[in-house]
Amino acid sequence: MTITSGRSAAVDTYLQELPTDRQVRFAEVRERLHAAVPGLGETISYKMPAFTHEGDVVLFAASWKQHIGLYPIPRFDEELEAKVAPYRAATDTVRLLHRQPLPEGLLEAITAEVVARRERHGRPQGN
Repeated sequence: MTITSGRSAAVDTYLQELPTDRQVRFAEVRERLHAAVPGLGETISYKMPAFTHEGDVVLFAASWKQHIGLYPIPRFDEELEAKVAPYRAATDTVRLLHRQPLPEGLLEAITAEVVARRERHGRPQGN
């Protein structure tokens, strides 16, 4: 697995292989994640785009037939969790249905908080 800082050709390929309507939506999600954390990197891991910070994967995103999934998404403080809750599909999953508009500012808040937690708490053991 090659981890890059910035855009990845492998993620570009993933995007190009999606149906056209899903390409546009996933590209918007990708842009929002990068806007949230300057210098965010990308790679492909587990056959899906993985977004990295300082060389470590901090979250995954995948485009499915009915939604875009973000993983693993931890529980947040009460205020952010209240905004995330309508999109939680499982304990550590956020699901963004294609038939609904992307929530304004939520992707940016999630990404920034996931990276901030990693910076506060360091790398997970074993990495």
